Amino acid sequence: MVLRFFRPEPKPGVPPYGNFGDELNPWLWPRLLPDAFDDVPSVAFFGIGSLLGTPKHDDAIMRHKIIFGAGAGQADAARREPADGRWMFYCVRGPLTAGAYGLDPDLAVTDPALLLASLYKPAGAKGHRVAFMPHISQALAWEGLLRDACQRASVRYIDPRESVDDILAKISSSELLLAEAMHCAIAADALRVAWIPVHTTPRTHVFKWRDWCEAMALPFRPRRLLNLSNLARRLGLPHSRGLARASAGALGGMLATCARRQQPYLSDESVHANRLARLHDRLETFRKDVAAGLFR
Repeated sequence: MVLRFFRPEPKPGVPPYGNFGDELNPWLWPRLLPDAFDDVPSVAFFGIGSLLGTPKHDDAIMRHKIIFGAGAGQADAARREPADGRWMFYCVRGPLTAGAYGLDPDLAVTDPALLLASLYKPAGAKGHRVAFMPHISQALAWEGLLRDACQRASVRYIDPRESVDDILAKISSSELLLAEAMHCAIAADALRVAWIPVHTTPRTHVFKWRDWCEAMALPFRPRRLLNLSNLARRLGLPHSRGLARASAGALGGMLATCARRQQPYLSDESVHANRLARLHDRLETFRKDVAAGLFR
């Protein structure tokens, strides 16, 4: 069988394949489905990510669309990109995606990045009390400020552009993760590291976060930190360097306070085990369909 990972069109200014959530696909699936992927465009595999609900530039050449855990980015996903006979749903990220497409609620399993629990074995003891991973857009725009803030707060900074192995090693060796990037939180939950959702921008992707959190029987109450979007407008002033230093101090204080006072998240062990087992069950069904030649 041959198929390819579907990747969305790169956003302006954002590296197309340099983000942890995107890079989990080529890290995870070849380990679970060896020799299944060789980039043939007619069979597209929609795995990890908010990949549903946006018309695809290469939609005409897709003969099969295999949906294995992907989620929608917005509530009106089906209106934006209605499913047709080429789509085969094995599971989706959560109940909001299932509802958007009118699917059986049983297909709302969880994000397949939870499968990291079956593949990645942490090595060594916890080396850091607290770590922070920003969203890719914030890392690109504010790397220096974010690193400075973390250093001031004695918080380990995790760049979402690092390799998957390096990021997983840093997550697993931390006691607590402050997560602005959703797949950082998912990886932490998979590896049983407590996490707190935080945001440094008013443009929070609430739909996708709620979709996954509801799948894991978790609330979603993010902690808002310094609004870096407002700061960007202020940094047009001549004294921007001083303002950036002051902002790094303020953000560092917020990170430290959040880690100390906020109640961390971690899915219940029984929920974690149930969702992982369901993902493996759907994976076995997919393997059988591949063996039967369903996508040839």
